[in-house]
Amino acid sequence: MFADMAIDEYNVEAIAITNQRTTAVLWDGKTGRAVFNALGWQDMRGNALSEEMNRDATIRMARTAGMIARGVVKLLPTLKNKRRVKWLITLSRLSIRPNHTSVKLCWMLRELGEKKEKYELKAGTVDSWIVYRLTGEHLTDYSNAAATGLYDSYYMRWSEPILEIVGADEEMLPKTLESDRIFGEYRNVPITGVIADQSASLYALGCWEKGELKVTNGTGTFVDLNVGEEPEASTGGLLPLIAWKLKSETRYMMEGMLFYSGSAVEKLKEIGIYDDVAKTS
Repeated sequence: MFADMAIDEYNVEAIAITNQRTTAVLWDGKTGRAVFNALGWQDMRGNALSEEMNRDATIRMARTAGMIARGVVKLLPTLKNKRRVKWLITLSRLSIRPNHTSVKLCWMLRELGEKKEKYELKAGTVDSWIVYRLTGEHLTDYSNAAATGLYDSYYMRWSEPILEIVGADEEMLPKTLESDRIFGEYRNVPITGVIADQSASLYALGCWEKGELKVTNGTGTFVDLNVGEEPEASTGGLLPLIAWKLKSETRYMMEGMLFYSGSAVEKLKEIGIYDDVAKTS
């Protein structure tokens, strides 16, 4: 209804979507209605579940393979720039985190149990659900997919081993498109782009070249570094993500984050540490 009113009142010519990345939505493909309330990016109810998933044999073997790769690179440093070697090195610190869409999806599927057979289940981040409601197409962009914990950013595909741990299949997930593709139409108005919030911030601040970095402070804090056209290995726990994939180029980024920064300031006020946020500066 809101979209209808906006299109009529403001003569909307195009729609673009940006969103919180790891907020998870599970819905019935027959109706488009969510089966659960969306689980927000800061939702930590899956903390114990993520610990269980990290104990899976597949995850432990991946970490071992990564540690072996790190040892080999010390002996043969010329291998370190090969994409497969970077991928293996990153596996040495592979960790399924409770904020990941993967954990939220696993939690929802377990909660549904046998009831999931009643639905034609579709899953994704908020952008994919909005696109589905507007167009009936199950689509997302690479920047959102890469942040879910379900996606292999090095080879740009959904990760079958992670999907198996989650208890999901690829048919449940959206098709990935470039951020500047047409994602469909709503009432003859084209959806001309989809991009994740931190990627949108990196792009909008002009960090288009390798080595350029931005910091976003809000509810959380996000530090994102443009690493260029090739993904980089991470041995320190930073997340190798797809900043954006356009029809003309692909850019990768490394990200470090704090979940609670702005929200922590407000929480300290609530518990009486101070009565005015301005007094803390």
